[in-house]
Amino acid sequence: MTRDTSEKVLHLMFEIGGALDKSTADVRATESDEDFKKYVRFVGKVMTDMLLEVINPVCAAYPDLKPVDLYRPGESVPPSAKPYVHKGIPPPNEVSTTPASR
Repeated sequence: MTRDTSEKVLHLMFEIGGALDKSTADVRATESDEDFKKYVRFVGKVMTDMLLEVINPVCAAYPDLKPVDLYRPGESVPPSAKPYVHKGIPPPNEVSTTPASR
């Protein structure tokens, strides 16, 4: 994946993660305990897949895109690492779904 595409996808993954995280509070406030527990398990699976299958590989390929929030305690954090700041999910025209020409 190109750096530009990786940056857009990473941004999208963080925004989706933030929206999913916020949605758990909404579900907790309005739904039964049983439904909340089911929903939280589902969200956990989705966020784990996003981290392992998309975010970690992108950050491995482009370490400068890795936000400071993803470093583990005790791990060396480069001075260039910054915290991720949520900006909202970009409109569909900013995240292309068409394959890149080769």
